[in-house]
Amino acid sequence: MKHLCWNIGSENFLSQTIEGFEGDSVDFTLKDKSGHEHCIRLPLIPSTDRFSYKNYARIKSKYKLPKGNMEYCFIDDKGKSAYFRFNTTYSRDCFDYMKSNGWDYESQLWNYLSSTGQKRPATIEEAFRQIPVLAEEFGKLLKEMKKRKSDKLFIDLRNNGGGWTPIVYAMLYQLYGNKVATQDYSQQFYRKLSPLYFKKINSSLEDFNKQYNCDFTYNDYTIWGKNSEPKKELSPEELEKYLSGLMTSRTDMLVRQKGEPLYLPAEVYVITDGVTFSAAYHTAHYLRQLGAKVIGVASSQAPNTFMETTPFRLTHTGLTGSISNSIQNMLPADHPEARQMKPDVELTTATFHRYGDDDNAEIRMILEP
Repeated sequence: MKHLCWNIGSENFLSQTIEGFEGDSVDFTLKDKSGHEHCIRLPLIPSTDRFSYKNYARIKSKYKLPKGNMEYCFIDDKGKSAYFRFNTTYSRDCFDYMKSNGWDYESQLWNYLSSTGQKRPATIEEAFRQIPVLAEEFGKLLKEMKKRKSDKLFIDLRNNGGGWTPIVYAMLYQLYGNKVATQDYSQQFYRKLSPLYFKKINSSLEDFNKQYNCDFTYNDYTIWGKNSEPKKELSPEELEKYLSGLMTSRTDMLVRQKGEPLYLPAEVYVITDGVTFSAAYHTAHYLRQLGAKVIGVASSQAPNTFMETTPFRLTHTGLTGSISNSIQNMLPADHPEARQMKPDVELTTATFHRYGDDDNAEIRMILEP
């Protein structure tokens, strides 16, 4: 509905949506809360015109929540309910990883700064300093929650289109401790080994085989998670190895937890919407398997689907694009949610109206049932 409202005045959108559509306006019949009907004619924006969006009129939300990536607050005066905003699944850690492995990271770096409303600094070093580290920001919140004995945590993944799943494991470990490493996720992940894939990660098939002591050839598939037996406990050496393999610059913080949660509130809620996608969907999926409840609107990301993108350039035309190099099965094929994860507490149109069309109706469903 939100995307429909954004695009309904576009001639290009309507011509693609409604077969045979022609015209320079659209007529709407709208009904208000009292049942009265109102007829409105909306002139269309021609597809050839340049225009920019202005701020839309919005219904004021009961809760004033932070908008920036990894920002947090306490919703109530007593600090019993905390809120963590996760706009995009990027952290300084993934850029550190790309840089240290010789990947082409600059375009992603500038896109991140632009999408989060930050100005482009003069140097790469300054840009890196502007990007928060997920474990640091989430750790600050959990420490404050522990002081206040908070019993509810909302992790907001609405409008989060994804990024890098590996950065999330440090956050999960802070919340659940050893359970993250010993949980049976029952997932299978298949990745095709192709020249394009190795070009993307600035490596080679020979280096890959040497690193993992194997003898793969091009077009073979690696299979992860299949028939793996999760451990019930980790030895200190196994825990150290697990933590050292996480994509974070703050392994020292995690080591100090000694396998215990930094702080685990009684109730953890993950807010999703249709835009929650890719690495953001993974975050919601893992949190749910670890004990959190998903609330809001279902993600448009299927649990069982193609995944990851590898860029390519056609030899003769120079056209560029990307193609999936892997497939994920997060659930058994016959699972009722294999094609869409249904929220534990679903935001319906009726519920949305019951809370005055509040943008944060998902939170009010929990705090004001």
